[in-house]
Amino acid sequence: MSFLERFIPKKARFKNKPVEDNIRSGEWHWSHTLMLVGLFGGGLSIAFVSKYTVIETHLMWRLIIFCSVILLVLPYKWYRDTLKLERLEVVLANVLGVGPLVVGILFWLNFLITDSPRVETFKVVDIEQIGIGFSPHDIKLHFADSALKEEDGMRIFDAAEKPEVLDADFVRYRTASGLFGFTVIKDIEFISKEEYELELGE
Repeated sequence: MSFLERFIPKKARFKNKPVEDNIRSGEWHWSHTLMLVGLFGGGLSIAFVSKYTVIETHLMWRLIIFCSVILLVLPYKWYRDTLKLERLEVVLANVLGVGPLVVGILFWLNFLITDSPRVETFKVVDIEQIGIGFSPHDIKLHFADSALKEEDGMRIFDAAEKPEVLDADFVRYRTASGLFGFTVIKDIEFISKEEYELELGE
């Protein structure tokens, strides 16, 4: 072999390796049920209970993302050998199944297990029309002394769903502290000025 021939690149040789992910045939697996339950059961639970839970939107999404990815730190070998999951199923089972389902359960526990009930009544000083897009009838109430200024979720209502909000002079909230510290709205009552004065007279 000449000196120059030593620097001529050789053809790369690849060995066919078995595909790790083909560990099952295409039958229905329990992880698929988990995905469906998490996506619909967990997702619907979050959508419903979050309406009665005072929690910032970005914090809720951070919680969902955290619960969806925390188990992905486990090595794939464990998923493959113990749970018989393929790589794509590992990701989907966590993101679509575990994450929404765990957060939905946490929301329900916070909603159902409460203490320290309280009743607060606020005077409405202004009604702001904020409805756009898919929520054209949304309005935001502004209370005296800037009450609940930081709690937008407690002051936004769908006027088409609750038309009585448009004539309300006062809003009464019955709330409680949930299991995980998030305030739970048990009931909201819209009161006219006449009703409020009548209550004071009693």
